[in-house]
Amino acid sequence: MAAYLIVLEPARGGGASAFLLALVVTCGFGVWLFWRTYRLPLTDRRPTPRPLLASFVAFVLLLLVTSGVLLANVPNILPWLVTPELSVIAGLIFLGAATYFAYALLRRGWSNAGGQLAGFLAYDLVLILPLLARIPSVPDKWRLSLVVYIAILLSSGTLAAWYLFVNRVTRISNRRPPFEGR
Repeated sequence: MAAYLIVLEPARGGGASAFLLALVVTCGFGVWLFWRTYRLPLTDRRPTPRPLLASFVAFVLLLLVTSGVLLANVPNILPWLVTPELSVIAGLIFLGAATYFAYALLRRGWSNAGGQLAGFLAYDLVLILPLLARIPSVPDKWRLSLVVYIAILLSSGTLAAWYLFVNRVTRISNRRPPFEGR
């Protein structure tokens, strides 16, 4: 996204913005953090549950398809008016989310999966009420995408809540993982 904005800003006659600077700094920090921690062993030895792995595969595929159509500026994918620039930025955000879920598939373990679920749950909680409030007034051209978006939020939120708070093996209140030390 930073690279896209670096190209976009001069074309629109703008200079470097604080947002762009924050993106560059955040990206640099993320690369540095990944480089410093990638080879560290996972301390939480609990495996990622199989149903969750299957869900992550579905999330990666769904996010890649959504990212692709947004990057191609296909209209009415999101349930609101999206400019071509915002479509590309949203597509890049979805591509980043797909990468994050793919990482949890490549480096399996509850410590990676739990982070994705916590982030997903926060995302779901922030968006669900505003999107539900749009149902009565949404124009017909965005109704299907709104219903699909809400269905995805509800299903991913339920999945995250189950594994983070209910499932006996993976819930966050499980202070000592059952597989630790084996």
